Amino acid sequence: MEKFNDTGNWVLSEDGGHRLKMRTPSELVFRETGLLELVKVLEELAIPYFIADGTLLGAARDGDFIPWDPDVGIWIKEEFFSHNKQGLMKCLETQGFTIDEVSGRNPKLNAYKYSEKFELESWRLTGSYRARGGYKMPAYLLDNPGQIRLRGRNYPCPSPIDEFLAHRFGDDWRIPKVLWESHSSSKTRWALLKRELRRSSPPWLIRFLGRG
Repeated sequence: MEKFNDTGNWVLSEDGGHRLKMRTPSELVFRETGLLELVKVLEELAIPYFIADGTLLGAARDGDFIPWDPDVGIWIKEEFFSHNKQGLMKCLETQGFTIDEVSGRNPKLNAYKYSEKFELESWRLTGSYRARGGYKMPAYLLDNPGQIRLRGRNYPCPSPIDEFLAHRFGDDWRIPKVLWESHSSSKTRWALLKRELRRSSPPWLIRFLGRG
């Protein structure tokens, strides 16, 4: 794995529970370079993918990577992930990525380069949802990809973007907070309840709960 000078600052998360690395502008350039190289491989292999999680949150909210986000989040539908996994791993290794394969019920690939982690998660179709672990996401959010602009390039992402981010991070996702788990804000009891309802509710109830 390639190593670069660790010049970033360290801060405590707002709950005081974690020490988070704040990446410098030069380190974020390495993150951008690695992302461009990775998605080039995905596109050459014709594997549909989505920018998601904290990477999408930062692009939508801040117009950039979140400096304390520990990795780059990429989602792939399970049917494309499982069919192309071996070829994808081989191509990424050829491009200098170090690969850590996580198998089992919730497979993913952790790809490392430039001292950055790129997390490629597989999301399986379960009825009207996409799921992994104990988390459910309405499948329609991944059926018609939108686009998000990040550092001068457009990337595919779940759509509608604000609905996805509210489902993933809570209704107050637009408020930056330095947190380990969600990269977003502290949750009120009602926000937490709505988030849990979204995880297990049919699409009509999710729409009723709203985005705000």
